[in-house]
Amino acid sequence: MGVFSAGDETYLRETDGAEDEPDEDEFLSFYVDIKSDGTADLDDLPAYYRVDGGAERPFSDVSQEEGNEARYHIDLQDMAEMAPGLHEIEVYVNDEVVHTDRFYVPRDWDEIMPDPSEEQISAVSGKGRSTYVVYYPQFENTTGITEYAIDFSVDDMSRGTYFSTFNAEMDTANFDKQGLQISENYGTSAGFYGGFQYLEDGRKAIIMTVWDVFCQDGQGNKKSLQGDSPVYG
Repeated sequence: MGVFSAGDETYLRETDGAEDEPDEDEFLSFYVDIKSDGTADLDDLPAYYRVDGGAERPFSDVSQEEGNEARYHIDLQDMAEMAPGLHEIEVYVNDEVVHTDRFYVPRDWDEIMPDPSEEQISAVSGKGRSTYVVYYPQFENTTGITEYAIDFSVDDMSRGTYFSTFNAEMDTANFDKQGLQISENYGTSAGFYGGFQYLEDGRKAIIMTVWDVFCQDGQGNKKSLQGDSPVYG
């Protein structure tokens, strides 16, 4: 991906779209460098593309040319109409596929999921933490759950970061029915969390942890309960 001028659509710089966001007079676009064998005029080269198996679309005018190599990019209007997310692209020259690739159109996460205000955070938790999404699943005519599955994904994240996708607390009403009291030394809830880790060396990991539940019965007998937490990634 590259950053282009919104005025004349000239190429400005390379970017991964994560930390180098375009300015107001710039835009982000997919580009490809095509070499000529010397028999074709690069300006008149019959090159076009298809995104996600869609209709044939022409590239913008050549944004940079040097020797027998030219840079073609998706123009400003077509990029503006591109849906956010990951796309697959096929590049054609003379009606033959010469390159396949993927590119990502960033989402406006500030608009989709705005940061909570200090007042909102304080109202939710005294620890200065707040969840973006709170969900209480209801299972009618169900007396209990023996297995659970959680699917989650991330569009974009930077190296050297950990992204927690969820932090859940389980209903402990069944403990009360059995006369079990969760030990206050380890908190008063049973929960689990999971997320993605993108290490500095480029390795990626999926993490999911189910906390052990430490409790005691009415006679003071202590026990610990461990949950299974299979992870597929």
